[in-house]
Amino acid sequence: MLTFKDTSSKIGIVPKLYLGFALVVLSMLVVIGFIYKQSIDDSNAITSNNHIYEVMTETDTLLTSLLNMETGMRGYSIAGIEDFLEPYNNGQRDFRTHLKAIKELTRDNPGQQVKISQLQQAELQWANSAREMIEQRRNIAAGQGSMIDLIESVQTMQNKRHMDGMRDNLNAIYGEELGLLQLRTITLQERARISRQVAIVGGLMAIFLASLFAFFIASDFRERRKVAEKFQQMNSELQDINAILEEEVMERQTTEEALSEANAHLETRVKERTNQLQEINATLEEEIMERQATEEALQDSRDALLVREQQLEYYSNEVAATNTELKSFVNTIAHDFRSPMVNLMGFSAELGQSLTDLKEIVHGSESFLPQEVQVKVNELLEKDVPEAQMFIKSSVNRLSRMVDALLNLSRLGRREMCYDEVDMNKLVNMIIQSYTHQITEKHIQVEIGTLPKIEIDYLVMEQIISNLIDNAIKYLDPSRPGKIEGSCTENENEYVVSVKDNGRGILNTDCEKMFDLFRRCGNQDQPGEGMGLAYVRTLIRKLGGKVWCESELGVGTKMSFTVPKILPSN
Repeated sequence: MLTFKDTSSKIGIVPKLYLGFALVVLSMLVVIGFIYKQSIDDSNAITSNNHIYEVMTETDTLLTSLLNMETGMRGYSIAGIEDFLEPYNNGQRDFRTHLKAIKELTRDNPGQQVKISQLQQAELQWANSAREMIEQRRNIAAGQGSMIDLIESVQTMQNKRHMDGMRDNLNAIYGEELGLLQLRTITLQERARISRQVAIVGGLMAIFLASLFAFFIASDFRERRKVAEKFQQMNSELQDINAILEEEVMERQTTEEALSEANAHLETRVKERTNQLQEINATLEEEIMERQATEEALQDSRDALLVREQQLEYYSNEVAATNTELKSFVNTIAHDFRSPMVNLMGFSAELGQSLTDLKEIVHGSESFLPQEVQVKVNELLEKDVPEAQMFIKSSVNRLSRMVDALLNLSRLGRREMCYDEVDMNKLVNMIIQSYTHQITEKHIQVEIGTLPKIEIDYLVMEQIISNLIDNAIKYLDPSRPGKIEGSCTENENEYVVSVKDNGRGILNTDCEKMFDLFRRCGNQDQPGEGMGLAYVRTLIRKLGGKVWCESELGVGTKMSFTVPKILPSN
């Protein structure tokens, strides 16, 4: 009896496959674990950077409050008008509120806490000096003291030293936060470099392990080839045994003939099955080609979508930067306009005082002037100069209202939304009740349809509806009975709210212009600055909706706006 001993490796090919695969996976897991830890560290660093940005933002807000405090105090010192103390009081309140916030944000930084304490002391000293100057100006207005004393107090530069100290402290706080931000940015860049290096090393290690694994598999195959050669040698020895078995083969020929017939039938079935498989294979190849074409089209779509997303991100960043610049521009314009207005009002008051003194001088010297000169002087003093002074005051007041309107519009864009379910029927009825006097006096018919409950910011919706109803009441046609209608429809994605009136109407070409700042259309016989619809458009855009106007001159106007059912986050 022949025997054969297998000399191949005791470890089979399957365990080797598992072992090689496990090594590759283990190396990849090590790399992924390191990258995951780096991502956690990067996330923590980004959170710290956001904290720094909050401190820097609060620092800018404190500088703005300082400007308001200084502007209000100077305006009151010059003009002596109590209204000019409003920027001073608001700035002082905002300064202390934001100073408390920045102190809380930097509680983990002893150096910043020292600067903030110095800033608090400087603000208290400045506030004490400012209160003394304000009290001194009030005494002057009451006839106690003189402007010369006030000017001497200002010339001591005590207030300016305190104000410069506060600005220096704020700049130091801002500079330290900026340094921390730059340091953490360098740390993030260093971590990114290490992550790239680890990824490269991990990839090289995986390639090395895969190559080593392939080498072991090839060695195993060579061993098995040797075994196959030995089996062939064994087969040659078995041929001798075959000769002995031929007699048994003859006896089985009868059985083989029967098997031959069965085999012929089986071959026929195999051919038929092969043809079917060929047809199926052709069909599968067509489907594979179609799928490949579809995958190529999907890849092209993904690439196009990626480009579009990059473009959208770029435009989004541009819009955000533009909005920031516009807000800064509005605040700067408001501040720069305040000083000239304060000066105009102050000089106007001085002009009025000088006019009074001049009248006394002229009245005491009338006997020395010719009659014609007396008439001309009296006309100048009693009519022309007071009229010019009145025009100056009214222009300054109108400019002040326009600046306040711009600031209000800027604040609307920064307001955080507070969404809650609002019953529109109750809200609209409450607004209508607030206009009961005007509605009754003008005999206006008001019809409000059934309105839904909407998830919305209550104050924002109240301001939008109030502006639209107020315009509808103000611009009704007095030649016919007034009528105002309110309605709301909805579709799958949004609500559509409308306020319709039968008032004067405007030209269809003016419908889009009426939403612009300080723009008023038609006959201007009603008070206002042309900001109401600008507020409405800003609020609706912040909700993610849109607003439009349909109007016909002499027939009426219909104002409509949409509110998404899925509202944007703050």
